[in-house]
Amino acid sequence: MTFKTAGTKTVTATDTILGTITGTSAGVTVTPDVAAKLVFDTSALPPTAVAENATWTTFNVEIQDQYSNVVTSDNATDVTVAASVGTLGGTLTQTASTGVATFAGISYPTATPVTPITVTATSAPVLTSVTSDAITVSPVPTTTRTLGTGWNMFSTPFPLRDYYRKVSQILTISDIASTDVEVAYYYNAATSSFVQITTAADYELKPCDAIFIKMISASKTMSLIANDQLSVPSKSLAAGWNAVGLAYWDGTTAKENTVMDVDDALLSAYWVAVTGKTDDVWGYIQVVKPALNQTGFIYLRGNAGGLGTIPQMKVMEGGWVFMVNPGELGGFTSTPLP
Repeated sequence: MTFKTAGTKTVTATDTILGTITGTSAGVTVTPDVAAKLVFDTSALPPTAVAENATWTTFNVEIQDQYSNVVTSDNATDVTVAASVGTLGGTLTQTASTGVATFAGISYPTATPVTPITVTATSAPVLTSVTSDAITVSPVPTTTRTLGTGWNMFSTPFPLRDYYRKVSQILTISDIASTDVEVAYYYNAATSSFVQITTAADYELKPCDAIFIKMISASKTMSLIANDQLSVPSKSLAAGWNAVGLAYWDGTTAKENTVMDVDDALLSAYWVAVTGKTDDVWGYIQVVKPALNQTGFIYLRGNAGGLGTIPQMKVMEGGWVFMVNPGELGGFTSTPLP
């Protein structure tokens, strides 16, 4: 006879002829066998869905014998957890206490389309490892803008993170389904033409640039995630019309309302260098901000005219700039953001 479950056990014998005569032994203490494998505690499992950089709920890894008993005498095995992709944050190695290694304060730094991830626990001395179920890691937007029904001009005030730069990728992290969008375009200044944005012909949104989105649904939000790598925004402007956005991110709490006077926002394109000329020449001459779910205006360089004051550009919106000569528009926000 072999006991496989740890604890106090008894044996009961029954007369097979009469069936009414039985006898029960005194309690027998069954201790776990030697440690054989690692198992996630079913009452404290790793999470299945988390936000990037968020602290996970505490989870446990049990040291079990071949019969799935927790080896409560084990106070020495070191258990280490690791992600299938990328690196977890927090203390990744814990020593077992009464057969259980407890992990608190674990996190995953950056979500990418590579996720879901899994977590594998290994040990020293070596026991059979264990791998968790899939864990979905959701990105946390740096900012959002609510789009209105009909046409919208949209831009990013900062360089965007890898995997979330193209329009289709931005939509995957936004409160916008494909059925909410009627059509989207970017403007090719070199050919003076609008080009439709589709999944097959996607478009990478960059600072200082702007795109056009026609929404079927109202009050849907576009989400943006700032790049965590070193980058400085700029855009080459062709002679003629160019679609532009304000590449500036204020350090205040009301960042989504950041504005800048047009002359300041377009300062790098005020005067431009032209091959064959010793002096700089005029860059932009006219700015038009269409009233496409945004406050519109028409502005002539250096002349507020009937506006009374120099109008302002606002982050995540867009406008048209007419260049007399080609130039370079420089942004004001580099990444990583402070």
